[in-house]
Amino acid sequence: MEIAIADATGAPVATVGSLVTRAVSAQQLNAAQDALFGLDWVPITLTEAVPAAHVVEHVSAEGSPVEAAHALTTEVLAKIQEWIATERAEKLVFVTRQGDLGASAVWGLVRAAQSEHPGRFALIETDGDLPDSVLASAEPQLRVRGGEVFVPRVARIAAGDSVVLEGPVLITGGTGGLGQVIARHLVAAHGVRDLVLVSRRGETPDWVADVDASVTVAACDVADRHAVANLLAGHRIRSIVHTAGVLDDGVIESLTPERLSNVLRPKVDAAWNLHELAGDVSAFVVYSSGAGIFGSSGQGNYAAGNTFLDALIEHRRAQSLPGVSLAWGAWAGTGMLSGADAERLAKSGMPPITSAEGVELFDAALSSGASLVLPLRLDLPVFRARGEVPAVLRGLVKVRSRRAAASSTSSSLVQKLAGRDDAGRLEALLDLVRAEVGAVLGHSGGETIDPSRAFQSLGFDSLTAVELRKPAWRGSTGLSCPRR
Repeated sequence: MEIAIADATGAPVATVGSLVTRAVSAQQLNAAQDALFGLDWVPITLTEAVPAAHVVEHVSAEGSPVEAAHALTTEVLAKIQEWIATERAEKLVFVTRQGDLGASAVWGLVRAAQSEHPGRFALIETDGDLPDSVLASAEPQLRVRGGEVFVPRVARIAAGDSVVLEGPVLITGGTGGLGQVIARHLVAAHGVRDLVLVSRRGETPDWVADVDASVTVAACDVADRHAVANLLAGHRIRSIVHTAGVLDDGVIESLTPERLSNVLRPKVDAAWNLHELAGDVSAFVVYSSGAGIFGSSGQGNYAAGNTFLDALIEHRRAQSLPGVSLAWGAWAGTGMLSGADAERLAKSGMPPITSAEGVELFDAALSSGASLVLPLRLDLPVFRARGEVPAVLRGLVKVRSRRAAASSTSSSLVQKLAGRDDAGRLEALLDLVRAEVGAVLGHSGGETIDPSRAFQSLGFDSLTAVELRKPAWRGSTGLSCPRR
């Protein structure tokens, strides 16, 4: 079989005379080998370019890390919303200090803003000076350490020797979907015989009767420090798995301080309470989310809570305390994302993981020895096909530069429009828009899109509108929408 490869204009690029395939081994199919990642900070060399127009906002606050996280995310949210509403042309650069745990939540919030409004915001964490070359960088996120500059890149990591959690194990959010999965797994695979499952209401679900272990179900708001102290006083806890969390999704413009606080509490406040009050434990596992690393659109508040968890574990490890943060991808069926959200993520290159894959990844993540692990599935060909990927994935996916992709796209569009009269050009552009709209809404093509209907009546909401205006994440058409 011969394969001919052509570019977007139809010009020949390469010919493959023959292709040989080989069977995939069982090890290669193992979820732990294919869906276990970490976050590396990779050194880069910056040029002495003149910084583009920008405004620098230094982010810091007094008080405890919890107080600072709430105060700073509220402050930064207001600045982001003002920046978007006034359509400022400059880039807004948020600068945090190394080791500022409270400011770590800002990173998740701004990452979401970067996803929803590409090119308008930047993040820098520094240990001191802020060279002009850093401000001139096109990278959305940077670290400065001792004059060197680093950028975050997702990279594969390997599992190590198996780790068994020691009981009694406290599981927050323990009666929910993810809590049930991990509780059963700890009993079956880790031999845990003593579980303390915590939820806000403390209702005992039916499945607890089927677990071959002593199970205590307790009502406790883990964001309430006094309640956590009372809970821990009554149980000799050896391991903690903090899965609790809530969602209140919405694009950056729709978030309020209240919506921020409600989502931060079961992440930031609860994890800090457990950190300070748990004492001598052999394992401290927190369920974070890839939303914090990738800055998921429509999840700025959730992303903020999870980047705090990631930083808290780094803080614990620096004190020689046990800890691992699992920045999960979407779970199929048992997670907090709806079916529609899971389908959207699959189309975007991050398909959900099954419960069976999840528990396998849980064990592999603990055995890796890393403080931050990303157990998630990445459909790299999907990202590669777009011609542009998030900066954080550029270590895994090699693609043409944005300029080359844009040039090819523009050339292709010009060729389609050349030689047509005004009516023909309008028809071609309409077909292009319908194809883009159909792709965002999950249609097989643009033929089913009625051009006479308003976007809202077609099924658009604020989040799908964001997807439509982000060509770099979706495709190579270069189609963009107004910011409103």
